[in-house]
Amino acid sequence: MASCSMYELFSFAGTLAAWKINYCTGDYSRCARYQRAASGQQVPLQLMPNGALLRKKPGNGG
Repeated sequence: MASCSMYELFSFAGTLAAWKINYCTGDYSRCARYQRAASGQQVPLQLMPNGALLRKKPGNGG
């Protein structure tokens, strides 16, 4: 949790508390971000714990 760039987001956004409970403080071995980091792979910033990638909103450079 200390090295996860998304953990801070989960800590402050009440609507994302379920992600924190399910992946950060629950069975973190299911977290796609944890799995990649543990295997020495780069963890994309937009990678969600369930393995989905966040998409940029139109008009914001993406």
